[in-house]
Formats: sequence, C-alpha cells, structure tokens
Amino acid sequence: MASRSSRNRPPDLDQFRKHNLGWLLIQISDDFFRFVGPQLAARGHARMRKQHATVLTLLPLDGARITDLARAAGITKQAMALTVGDLEKFGYVERLPDPSDGRAKIVRLSQSGLGMLRDAQDAVEGAWKRYAGMVGERQLRSLRKGLDELLEQIEAARPRGET
Repeated sequence: MASRSSRNRPPDLDQFRKHNLGWLLIQISDDFFRFVGPQLAARGHARMRKQHATVLTLLPLDGARITDLARAAGITKQAMALTVGDLEKFGYVERLPDPSDGRAKIVRLSQSGLGMLRDAQDAVEGAWKRYAGMVGERQLRSLRKGLDELLEQIEAARPRGET
C-alpha cells in the first residue's frame, strides 16, 4: 500500500515544478538580466542590479513618490527607499520637493538616468536579437503579443487603486 504522502502527490510533480508558467517566466527573466547586466556594465553602468531596473521601469518619466513606487512594486516603503537611495548615489535619480505636498519628495530620473535608459534600450534590443536567433522572430513577436494581452487583462481585472 502506498504511503499517505505518495498518494497525495501528483505523479508529475517534478514536471509541474519545472514547467509551470511562473517557473518559466522567472527563468527567462533571470536569463534576460544575465545578458543585459554585462551589456549595461560595458556601457558604464556596472552597479545596476535587477531591483534597480525594476524601479526604473516603474518610475514614470515625470516622477513619483516612493510610496507609490513601493505599492507598484509590491514591496515596503522602506525597501523602496533603500533602492531609490542606491539609484540616487549612482546619479540616476533625484529627489525633488513635491509641489502638491511640501513634506513629500518626488523621485525623478536625472539626465544620467535618462542616458542609462537609452543604454538599456540598446541592451534590450540585443537581448531581443539573441532570443529571436533562438526561436525565430515570428515566434518571439507572438510571445510578446500574448504576454502584452495577458498583462492588459490582468491590469483590467485589478481593483481600482491597486497597482
């Protein structure tokens, strides 16, 4: 007779663990940053890490408060403040007084930050070419279209005010 734990475990648990959507997205994301990181370093941005890139992709060009960035990233205000502090030390962002609330600060890209984003754009294009070489341009475009559509639906289903 099979043990209780083996009866409750699906026979394809290893397949599930290594081939579910979450695992695949994480693995591809990790590979993406392993490729883009050295490209950015070669352009003078050696201190950039994945968490910094996440903040920079969430930061609107006209700026945002740390609390709004933290909410969008799903992390604490304190963790966001540390990451923004790194980016400020690197010269990529600046904190300016919030015109609507003198006690608050707005985080905004600096000129160096905008330059870094231009460099990142080149590195991301390089990643695209790499992946297109692996699976083909048509399949990669189809994947991006499907992910764009999925994200649109996810965002549309979110409760108001939640980012």
